[in-house]
Amino acid sequence: MIKTIFFDVDGTLYEEQHAKIKAEAHTVQLIAQRIERSITEVYELYMKAKWTVLNSSDRNPERNNRTLWYREMFAQGAGVEMNSKGLTAEKLSGNYWRILNENIEPYADLLLALPLLARKYELHILTDELYDVCQSKLETLGLRHFFGKVISAEHAGALKPHRELFDYALTAAGASADTTLMVGDYPAGDIAGAKSAGWHTALARRGQHFYQPHLPNEQPDYIVNSYLEFLGWVSSI
Repeated sequence: MIKTIFFDVDGTLYEEQHAKIKAEAHTVQLIAQRIERSITEVYELYMKAKWTVLNSSDRNPERNNRTLWYREMFAQGAGVEMNSKGLTAEKLSGNYWRILNENIEPYADLLLALPLLARKYELHILTDELYDVCQSKLETLGLRHFFGKVISAEHAGALKPHRELFDYALTAAGASADTTLMVGDYPAGDIAGAKSAGWHTALARRGQHFYQPHLPNEQPDYIVNSYLEFLGWVSSI
């Protein structure tokens, strides 16, 4: 019997790709206009910096810190120009998150399902995102009141799928693995990590990861095609 449900955020509560691409594009365009370089040139510099930070560690939650991505751009060659035009990594990160939050909204079927789930289960968030950024997203989406704990990889010092994060979340929520369910859109992170910790798993058929090949340890107990259908399934286990 399920008592506790943890939800991922990006791609699970809302469609993330459009908003992220728009935020990246807007910020790249801002930089290009200020320093009078082509959008293509600035975008290539941005992507190089982004992947330098993301590939620096598979455990450190700070790799998702957008301010670090823009600082890396400064380090890789645009620093003098950007500083001279009044641009800072902090300002660029703030612009990124402002544009993203202006372009996100929760899935319609999730909005119908969450009030019903909240009556029966303890609902929490488990995310790789930094805590303050996640809180801002939940407030923007209008969903914060449905969830008790917001557990960030920042708290545990480990990203999905590392088991430390999932064990930390269980302890923080006062839950048991055999009565806990993880709902997420990322098989290699949400599903594999939760399974390693002994949780039940449900893969949201949303976002960019669903159509990627899944390894045996990434196979979920259930595939969420609709959050309304999910209501019936979770009640049956």
